[in-house]
Amino acid sequence: DKVTWEKQEHFAERPQKDLKIMLQLKMPRYLTVEGGPPWRETQEHVIPPNVPKDIDIWAYNFGDVAVTGQVIVDEIFTGCTLTPGTWNITIPPMGRVQLPATATIPVNPDPAEKDENWFRLKGDFGEDGKPVLAFRLLDHWEEYQ
Repeated sequence: DKVTWEKQEHFAERPQKDLKIMLQLKMPRYLTVEGGPPWRETQEHVIPPNVPKDIDIWAYNFGDVAVTGQVIVDEIFTGCTLTPGTWNITIPPMGRVQLPATATIPVNPDPAEKDENWFRLKGDFGEDGKPVLAFRLLDHWEEYQ
């Protein structure tokens, strides 16, 4: 068998814009799920159910001027809470600002479904960026199959 190769037209690349604003959840290593898909170690964490838990969310500005904007809880799973839910912040150039938050999740003795206990935050800093952050808080350790 013989394969005939044809030259493909080059597609124009989308213009890339530097991401200056980023959001990050910082959780202690002992609360972070290990194993399974690679994304899991940065997005899944275990906290006690039905107990408000302070969590560390940070907003970073990698630009050379201060930025002002808002971060909101965009999506949250039924039964979960994240307060206050809205943060109006100014981040200095090459700086970071903590977004104090308290999360509560319900008890779930069964393995979590794919869409359970996800939190999604969305930022709006105008032309400077619209960062998003997604993470999952579980009430028990789970084995990935």
